[in-house]
Amino acid sequence: MFSLRTLFDAARACVKLVVLGIAAWLALRSLLPQFHAVASQSPLNFLQLLIGDTADLGLKMALALGPVACVDVLFTQREFGQKMRMSRRELKDEFKNREGDPRIRARLRDLRREMLKRSLPCATRATRMSCSPIPPTTRWPCATCTARWTRRR
Repeated sequence: MFSLRTLFDAARACVKLVVLGIAAWLALRSLLPQFHAVASQSPLNFLQLLIGDTADLGLKMALALGPVACVDVLFTQREFGQKMRMSRRELKDEFKNREGDPRIRARLRDLRREMLKRSLPCATRATRMSCSPIPPTTRWPCATCTARWTRRR
């Protein structure tokens, strides 16, 4: 009914609320003795005291939320890793795509076979065949291929 992510988000929100509430309560409880003295302060001193106490409260709340953030990062990384995994079907499709489109591979195979058939008569007449990777500078006896061939005498 509920996904793991929804349950985790709800639990995280509740934990944040509790942690922030406890941090604020502890921070304000430590400031309680100063509240009676605040009324007798001048406006400038009151403003400085208020800024200092607010910064202290913010720092304590940020430190309290640090562990919650660490757990959240670990959970999010784990969830992302699981989401990015490929199924068996996706792996097969990826392998097929990496190898190339089957129709294109079949066409290339047919072209290779046709080229082999064209050069085959030349090779069947030869008793010895040597192919050079260097392009020939002279005309060979066989017009369809560049392989040298010699006949038995």
